[in-house]
Amino acid sequence: MKRAIFTILFCFCAVILKAQTGYWYQSEFIELTPKDGDTLYAQIDLSKASAKMKRKLSIAQDAIKSTPGKKIQTFISKSDKALLSDADYSSPIYETKTGGVTMVLPNIAIAVKNTDDLAQILKLYPNKLSFNRQISSFYLLDCHVQSSAEVLQIVAQLSAKASVKWCEPDMVADYHTCNPLYPQQYYLHNTGQNGGTRGFDINIEPAWQITQGNPNIKVAVIDAGVDFDHEDLANCMLPGYTAEGLPGNGRPINENIYDHKGHGTACAGIIAAEDNSLGVRGVASGVKIIPVNIFNRPCYPYISTGITEESQISDAIDWAYQHADVLNCSWGGGLYSNQVTQAIQDARRLGRNGKGCIVVFSSGNSKHPINWEPVSFPGNVEGVITVGAIDKFGNILHYSNRGPSMDVVALSDEIVTTDRMGTLGFTTNNYMTNFDGTSAACPQVAGVAALMLSANPDLTEDEVTNFIHETARDLGPNGFDETYGYGLVDAYAALKRCIAQIEGPSSFKTEANYYLKKIPEGADVSWKITKAGNPYTLTIDSLQKGHCTITKHPDINVILTLEATVTKDGTTLQVITKEIHGIGNLTGTYRQEACFYYVQHPEIKEKPLRTSSAMFVHQGCIVEVKMPYSRGLNITHEGYPPEVWSLPEQGRILFSFPRGSSGVPIQIVAKDDQGAECYRALFMPVSENGNIVENALHVKGSGNLYHITIEDTDDKTTEQMMKINISLSKKNEPWKLDIYNVTFGTKVYSGYFLDNSLDIDTSGWSSGTYVLHATKGNNTCAEKIQIR
Repeated sequence: MKRAIFTILFCFCAVILKAQTGYWYQSEFIELTPKDGDTLYAQIDLSKASAKMKRKLSIAQDAIKSTPGKKIQTFISKSDKALLSDADYSSPIYETKTGGVTMVLPNIAIAVKNTDDLAQILKLYPNKLSFNRQISSFYLLDCHVQSSAEVLQIVAQLSAKASVKWCEPDMVADYHTCNPLYPQQYYLHNTGQNGGTRGFDINIEPAWQITQGNPNIKVAVIDAGVDFDHEDLANCMLPGYTAEGLPGNGRPINENIYDHKGHGTACAGIIAAEDNSLGVRGVASGVKIIPVNIFNRPCYPYISTGITEESQISDAIDWAYQHADVLNCSWGGGLYSNQVTQAIQDARRLGRNGKGCIVVFSSGNSKHPINWEPVSFPGNVEGVITVGAIDKFGNILHYSNRGPSMDVVALSDEIVTTDRMGTLGFTTNNYMTNFDGTSAACPQVAGVAALMLSANPDLTEDEVTNFIHETARDLGPNGFDETYGYGLVDAYAALKRCIAQIEGPSSFKTEANYYLKKIPEGADVSWKITKAGNPYTLTIDSLQKGHCTITKHPDINVILTLEATVTKDGTTLQVITKEIHGIGNLTGTYRQEACFYYVQHPEIKEKPLRTSSAMFVHQGCIVEVKMPYSRGLNITHEGYPPEVWSLPEQGRILFSFPRGSSGVPIQIVAKDDQGAECYRALFMPVSENGNIVENALHVKGSGNLYHITIEDTDDKTTEQMMKINISLSKKNEPWKLDIYNVTFGTKVYSGYFLDNSLDIDTSGWSSGTYVLHATKGNNTCAEKIQIR
């Protein structure tokens, strides 16, 4: 019986493996469905091909020349038996729900748990699998089979093994280069040209005051190659790479009527076109471009743009992260691929000597004219910076893919940028004026990332990503949303987050220490103070680079600017400033406007603030306080809650006492960013307009003993008086007594009582005026006493 069950299960599993047409991407199965039609993808060895096949392939001479010793890739008809017999390998054109169309290649990409596991796998398939090469942290194997069905069967078998992390066929995927075109460089400085909204740009001009790009920072443009000879790019180009080691160093190759191979040149111009008297200017005109060509095959009528193999993409990313700091990928929409994902993750983890490469992808262009689509692969891979497209008014463009994988947006729609020289590219000129799509938005963010690393090359990949998120100009609903991500990239704000910052208190009494955070490796720091109107002392710590100390007399108020200059090899990298308040004595003025608040109150003309005693003002009228040396301090109030409280500008406070606050102080308190108190100004209200019941509070003194009584009264001469007296007459309702020192505003006594009288012993109290403030229910009354 057990044997029968085992046999049934074995057969069932075999049926599953056989029926499984596709591969696993992480936890999701990507099904490959043969597309209806008579066309097959084929690989043919020219040395063995018939004369008829060679004549058939004469249209692809460029492909033959560029791939010496390799099998030619072409398309043939299933019904053409003669040509089909010459094919060494063939695959139907497959469709998927995630990535358009694809063809399966006779190669398998595989990641194993241990290196020894790979050897065991190769032993299992001695005639069908052989080692090709290692890419990043996975392996590419050659499949010696004749059809994609056999490749997919082996993939299914290997995917079921415990020793395999993931396994998938290598595929030629229909990646889209997001290729419409786009107008004048309003995305750098939007003055409202072409009807756009003034100021709606990536805020690059103030960023250029910090850096225009460091030539040590390199951006890999992983695309269809970049024109090395372009007049606006030639001085920023470095030798690149063509996938699979083909010749060209990343130049465009195999252009034809279906694809002019100008896309990479357009992206490179947005990133780094030179700041000169020619053409356009890049976001980071001082950095270098490394072209990496992954779209190196001629295009065909069936698939007119962006055909390439998953292994070529993986191979290119693997090469790029070992040579560049930022990877610009203005393409997407292919199949979900473990090997591409693995290569991206390795770039983020291992690039820049472990700090991680910044990988930037376009979100993809929806194929539907009305309904948008989710972010396309690989833009939805965890950790990449995914960029959508908005128009010159800040509205999301209809074609821009979106969703939870969105990071930020940049401007698109008719941007002027570089084209291939002469008649080779999209136009017959050296520049194009209508590059658009998310392809055009992506390199803007890659350029901003390159500027950030130019300002501080020690930043990690996480820091660059987080700073771009945190400083983006919010669009749409508040905070992150699936349409705009974190918002429009803001170059200046992001750059400010990267540069070295002066750390230390914004205020100090006598002495404070300051230091620079994020100093680039090998840089020097010099300090100076400007805008200081009073004596100070600046000392520089010779033992710790980037540290200094400021001292001053404790009574002196001063606002100064501390300046740090960062240099490296004689070149100034950054000049950073911090405004600091040296706290001394409380200085300033107060005044109160004239107003009618139950009775007419006269104006209190401007008087100096004082700390030796309270300042008396009327209830109800606005008090204006000016404290010029409170800049940078946290201003709060203590005591009776003010009726009006406003801080309309730095160092200016408006407040008023509410009715019924007789004798209770409001204190204006200034604290520094460490929470230490710097100033305290005490204001007391006069007793007019208080919610006071006449003759309700009685105080009798004999020596240091005071007898305090709240008495009911039958005087009901007004409706207001009657309500108050009724409230005070309630039995067993507690009343509260607070006693304040008028001179210092301090509370010296507080308590609740049920009896209507009590005795207070004032022995030990300092001489001066005190206010007794009684509260019962919603009613208050106050009385002053004098202690001598």
